[in-house]
Amino acid sequence: MKEWFTKERITAWGQILLGCLLGAMAYPWFLVPNHIAPGGVTGLATVLNYLFGWPVGTARLLMNIPLFLIGYRSMGRTFAVRSLGATVIFSLLIDFLPLQPMTHDPLLGSLFGGVLLGVGLGFVIKGGATTGGTDMIARLLNHRLRHLSMGKLMLAVDGCVVLFSAIVYKSIESAVYACIVIFVSTKIIDTI
Repeated sequence: MKEWFTKERITAWGQILLGCLLGAMAYPWFLVPNHIAPGGVTGLATVLNYLFGWPVGTARLLMNIPLFLIGYRSMGRTFAVRSLGATVIFSLLIDFLPLQPMTHDPLLGSLFGGVLLGVGLGFVIKGGATTGGTDMIARLLNHRLRHLSMGKLMLAVDGCVVLFSAIVYKSIESAVYACIVIFVSTKIIDTI
């Protein structure tokens, strides 16, 4: 039992929990109420919420199952366990944090949502995990393509979801705001 509570594990899980909390707060406060789908699995879940009313966190959790099967084999047990924990916590917090929207201004939502999401995901990645979705795909790619940063890989993967969200929302502006979120969050992730 004593082996489990090492300084490294406590630090890593502390970073993961803090990151999940901060990143999850971006969705009910800034992104979902402004119809901003900032790429990845959670962005796709945001679009599905708009179309069908499905809870964002629950939808993203279900879509991450295949990624974990790949991630476990590719990245090892510790990474997979931490990432599974982060994904479940992040998803539950998105759906169950009792937060009301902070703004209905999409520009403010994209800027503040991007900052909050970037800080949160940066802490999760620093803790040796991902929250699934784009950051897991980027981490898997980064494992093989070390010359490309996590932020750049995430930016490349997110483009498809942003394009899909523009079609669904019938709004180029929504896609532009999503691009702002992605740009801001990836810069902060790379900094952290």
